[in-house]
Amino acid sequence: MDSIVHVFVAALYVLFYPLLYLYPNLYYPLINLGFEFINFFRRRRVVPQVKDPLLLISATEAAEKIRKNELKSVDLIKAYIKRIKEVNPIINALVTDCFEEAVEEAEKVDAYLKTITANSEEVQRLAEEKPLFGIPFTVKDSMDVKDHVITVGMVVRKGVISEKDAEVVKRTREAGGILLGITNVPECLMAFETFNSIFGTTRNPYDSRRSPGGSSGGEGALVSSCGSLIGIGSDIGGSVRIPALHCGLFGLKPTTGFVPTQGQLPEGFNEEGYKKQMFCVGPLTRYIEDIPLCLKVFNPEGFKENKIDEEVDLRNIKIFYMDGLPADCGAEPLVDIQKEKLRDIVEYFEKEYNLNTQGISFMEMNDATEMLMASVSDGSPLAHFICKDKKELDGSKLITEILLSLLGVSDHMFNVLVMTYNGSTHPMSEEEKQAVFKKRDKLRQKIISLLERENAVLLLPTWAHTPKYHGYAVWAFEDVGYTGIWNALSLPVLQCPTGLDEHELPTGVQVVGAPNSDRILLEIGRRIQAHHGGWEAPWARGL
Repeated sequence: MDSIVHVFVAALYVLFYPLLYLYPNLYYPLINLGFEFINFFRRRRVVPQVKDPLLLISATEAAEKIRKNELKSVDLIKAYIKRIKEVNPIINALVTDCFEEAVEEAEKVDAYLKTITANSEEVQRLAEEKPLFGIPFTVKDSMDVKDHVITVGMVVRKGVISEKDAEVVKRTREAGGILLGITNVPECLMAFETFNSIFGTTRNPYDSRRSPGGSSGGEGALVSSCGSLIGIGSDIGGSVRIPALHCGLFGLKPTTGFVPTQGQLPEGFNEEGYKKQMFCVGPLTRYIEDIPLCLKVFNPEGFKENKIDEEVDLRNIKIFYMDGLPADCGAEPLVDIQKEKLRDIVEYFEKEYNLNTQGISFMEMNDATEMLMASVSDGSPLAHFICKDKKELDGSKLITEILLSLLGVSDHMFNVLVMTYNGSTHPMSEEEKQAVFKKRDKLRQKIISLLERENAVLLLPTWAHTPKYHGYAVWAFEDVGYTGIWNALSLPVLQCPTGLDEHELPTGVQVVGAPNSDRILLEIGRRIQAHHGGWEAPWARGL
């Protein structure tokens, strides 16, 4: 059913997308009405309520209980495996499981802990050297995992087995983490929905008719469904923060370079041009306290150098805030609930902590999507990564492939083909790129100077709206400016959940900082969690 919807939506897109440029004020209301009509006749499914309380404790608490012999790792691992088997038929998030190996590793953890005394120096050493000892985690299908097929959602990679772990996977395992499995992604990570020709569509745990975001959509859906405790995603245009928003989670795009990116796929994707500055690996979690735990594992030295675990004196922090992107940037108008959540948080910091807050705008944000796309195009075009031969989708072959995708018989996704077509038929000249880069770099320095001078962070909505129906993203590509601009500007950003809207769908805000201000972002995130309650379960309101 999902594949039929995608084909139908793609066909309509060809006919109606020009309305965005001819009648922009009419465009978004019309497509929203259309999607509401189509999905009115489809059944909404929500993942079932958790019955095992083990699934509702944080990784931080679980790791401590395991070290103290108050919880067996094998019991935790088996609880998560059972939960995955329960929810995956609904959300289609996990594409490869490592269940047998995970149980074996958990049994080794428990056997080792039997040999040492509780509260001994050895237990304290474990807390420092293996802070995730016995804790389950998952990774997206774009990170090397030794002896496993990693497809990146591309048919050309079916059967390609990784020879070693990506560096972040290696470090997580060395810290005692136990891999449960690998989760779904869009083709070549080139969408902020999650579907491909190999594994199909991943669905939102709050409403199966809706998208969980992308490209780390499998991670977002599984973590929010309590099928994983720690998700590891990657982000070049919002691919951690978009799923985190859509699935009600915390998601961090850390300071560039903080988390090692070796072993991220497709090859070369994050290793050339300005993309190296844009691409980051980061965690998705239900609980804010688990993000610094992940950072400690991903980069122990950087964790100490940046004093991630030291307390932040909020009295010295200033908060700037933006009510969304400029009205004429091409993105969908901001829905009221996202603006209300932002204003509520600003008011909370004013009243509760007596912080100085100030609304701000940057007219340069009119070109947010242009800055993102120009920056991503620095180096090999993204479309070159989806084929064995980069000429495979050139010229008439590309048109043919687009037509095949409309019939539902292409190996490639329609949205990826459209991006390829636009990039090949309307490429930016080098002169145009340089003009955009100059504007981008000027805006970056302007924002960094402001945040550093004022010892400040910047708050804004994570997305223009709450989760939309499957197929909607291709109609609203300009919305990626909300998250992608911070990749283009190479700044750290934390997505924070802010509760559900009237339709029981997640809302959220982004907290942006200057480079190496991750510690401050996390402290702001803790206060937002205290105010809004953090992750709110998909079944929380009894649907």
